[in-house]
Amino acid sequence: MNRKGNTVAEGVAAAGLSGALYTASLFMPAGIMTALFSPLPLAFYAWRRPAWTAALFALLAALIPAFFAPIGGASYLVQFGLGGVLLGEAMKRGWRPEYIIGSYTLLTTAAALVILVVTANAASLSPADLVDSIAAEWRKAISDALGTGAGEAPRETLVALESRLEEVVDFLAHSFFGLTVSINLLTGWLNAAWLRRLVRARGAKLDNWLYWKAPDSWIWALILPALAILFGDGMVKMAGTNILFISVSVYFLQGLAIIQFILTEKKTSPLIRIPIYALIVLYVPGAPVAVAVLGAFDMWLNFRSRIVKPPADRGNENK
Repeated sequence: MNRKGNTVAEGVAAAGLSGALYTASLFMPAGIMTALFSPLPLAFYAWRRPAWTAALFALLAALIPAFFAPIGGASYLVQFGLGGVLLGEAMKRGWRPEYIIGSYTLLTTAAALVILVVTANAASLSPADLVDSIAAEWRKAISDALGTGAGEAPRETLVALESRLEEVVDFLAHSFFGLTVSINLLTGWLNAAWLRRLVRARGAKLDNWLYWKAPDSWIWALILPALAILFGDGMVKMAGTNILFISVSVYFLQGLAIIQFILTEKKTSPLIRIPIYALIVLYVPGAPVAVAVLGAFDMWLNFRSRIVKPPADRGNENK
């Protein structure tokens, strides 16, 4: 098979896998986990091939979820499909990590907001009213579930549980923007991390991300929102909550970089590293917050320089 044939076959495979990963989220209860990885196949393809061909295959991939739900196809294309193409092209150009993940986050967040506005207009609602209506549906579902599946539970317990769950729903609705940005930020990092593993396996020379840290001035994006939450009210408090979600996510990534640096310096086996990451992200309550705190205090304590003196040029991971 000639080079052109290889390009088409690889593109079809990448599009099929990416579209299938996203489409699974439309039907599986835990499908969101597969959707989070849907940018990766096209990101790897875009790293190897021209970005415009990757974009065409992203459009092809969008036909898979669009067959089941038209809005799903549009959502996939502008968030995950083109987001994957951007990740691959940015990695190929050697962008710094904050530019790679930051550009992915900007693209996917803008796409999510556009979809929200379009969906709201189709329902003759404002975006805020649409979010509130979804929250109302969740509250009703909670009430119905507790009413039909209560069993012999005391009424006082059910009322308290329903009240607490409704508070959670209200919190999520008011934190919609911050949660959206944070999820996109972490999705970009997750796919970029796996893309780096794939391209290193092909012998690519990559800049070292183990020393990455947020700018020192970013600490104000943590302090000021926290003060707004503690002393503010209404819109000020809501804005502080949304910004805090974003800043904590950034410091979570810095904390992960510190942990990865330590594990790398100790030459820890991947068989040990992967369970540690899984425990941090999925299983240990409070672990993500602890990792974010680690990242925030790195500005003053500079943990990595206490373990080993950083090279002048921050090195190359393949050396």
